Amino acid sequence: MDPKTVVRAAAVACLAASVLACAIDVARFHRTSEHAAELKQDGDDPLRAELARCKVLKADTANDSGCKAAWAKSRKRFLAPRATYQGRAIDPFPATPDGPSPNVPQKLFPDRGPKRDAGGTLRTDPAER
Repeated sequence: MDPKTVVRAAAVACLAASVLACAIDVARFHRTSEHAAELKQDGDDPLRAELARCKVLKADTANDSGCKAAWAKSRKRFLAPRATYQGRAIDPFPATPDGPSPNVPQKLFPDRGPKRDAGGTLRTDPAER
């Protein structure tokens, strides 16, 4: 068999597999979104029940005053300004000393390089390293 034919057949098979995978994903997305919408419907929210009734009316919705009021209330709820964040203020430049923090290790490799004694002075004796 010609290598060109094998490569073309493999390319067609890969293309067909990707199209099939996309079709399955799209079908699953639509099926789960409808099912999730059915599950989300609570009887506690009268606005949601009224909007569902208006959705069933379709063309008659424009003439129904109850639907107009429900859509206005829904718009008002959706577009209402939220309360501003009242948390603590964040200071990007805190008043801290320029030195390193006591919790941060001073050296990446503490066993290398010059050593300091308890007073913070460098020990220069190579035998102490």
